[in-house]
Amino acid sequence: KAYLVIVASDASDNTRKHFDDMCRYRDLPFYIISDSLSLGRALGYEFRMSLAVTDQGFARSLEQKIQAFMSSKEK
Repeated sequence: KAYLVIVASDASDNTRKHFDDMCRYRDLPFYIISDSLSLGRALGYEFRMSLAVTDQGFARSLEQKIQAFMSSKEK
């Protein structure tokens, strides 16, 4: 079971809509962040369009960090 889903900003519209719809249906946090190259490198891969966090504690911590980062960008 996933607890958080992240999709790269350069993913196709269809991919973003698919994950957005799925996360809304399952009431999961969903974020569009960075690009596929940066997302992949953060995970040790060449690129990644999406990722699902399956550890509840890690998902909670990561979501807090994402929200703090997004809040700091708005200021």
